Amino acid sequence: MATATAATKTPTDAGEVKVALVTGAAIRVGRSIALALHKEGYNVILHCNTSIEQANQLRDMMNSARSGSAHVLQADLSRNTASVCKKLIESGVQVFGRLDVLVNSASSFVMAPLGSITEDNWASSLDTNVKAPVFLAQAAVPYLRAVRGNIVNMTDMLGEHTSPSCIAHCISKAALISATKSLAQAAAPEVRVNAVSPGAVEWPEKMNEKRKEEYIAKTPLARVGTPQETADAVVFLASERASFITGQVLGLDGGRGLHF
Repeated sequence: MATATAATKTPTDAGEVKVALVTGAAIRVGRSIALALHKEGYNVILHCNTSIEQANQLRDMMNSARSGSAHVLQADLSRNTASVCKKLIESGVQVFGRLDVLVNSASSFVMAPLGSITEDNWASSLDTNVKAPVFLAQAAVPYLRAVRGNIVNMTDMLGEHTSPSCIAHCISKAALISATKSLAQAAAPEVRVNAVSPGAVEWPEKMNEKRKEEYIAKTPLARVGTPQETADAVVFLASERASFITGQVLGLDGGRGLHF
């Protein structure tokens, strides 16, 4: 069940400030996305699971810049997913009175080649990367329709390509791409649904230097992306500048997919 941590509650009638809920917002790319949306003027619901300390620090920083503009909700999206996701969305709407953007940034990455796939790491990939975004979208769409809002899912290039070292992850991200397109059809015309598909932005924690060098050597732009570049793409898709874009996957891989 989603649990809230203390934050100043903004009155629901306090103007037309848009509201974004970002899952996995406490660390890594999710944090950059939340910061970018906050900079754009959004009030932000910061979802986290285990990174509560980092989420609270981010909330406090945002509220120091703009009082009452950020709130933390903690929930494990991999357990009792349908009910937890519904509660998370409802709790977020209770805080600010509306929901304009849902960013499904929470993700699980499991290295498990053929022969080492288990039911646990399979469930970890599918539950977090597909099941939760779909049930969050289902709960959010009624609120998003009221304001002609949108959803941005975070997939990655392994959803369009393959790797023998992380089979469950590849399958989960491919499924999220399919879900993005299906949800775009189902939620139209009031709600847009798109996805951002980065290549390497922040390396997996255990990746060695040789593999990093090999990756960059196959990337036409000869570098990895930055969290800010990914966040900027999310802000664009959430904005009116993308008002005629739905059901699309925006690739941010520096051309890496051309040489996969």
